[in-house]
Amino acid sequence: MNLRQFIQKSQALKLYREYIKIAPNHVRDEWIQEVRTQFEENRYADDKLAQTLIAAGFQQLKKVKKWN
Repeated sequence: MNLRQFIQKSQALKLYREYIKIAPNHVRDEWIQEVRTQFEENRYADDKLAQTLIAAGFQQLKKVKKWN
């Protein structure tokens, strides 16, 4: 694993944890399952796609936090 991949993995884990933290109590199990599914589907994305997905994920996270 090179440095770029290590950084992307760290960013992805941070993003995943943030989504889990903000899961609404009334739909927590479904929320966590959906987040996990989305991350699993993109697990083997190449570096460029992974960086794009991570950036989009953080933008979406900001929007979701505004609604909570």
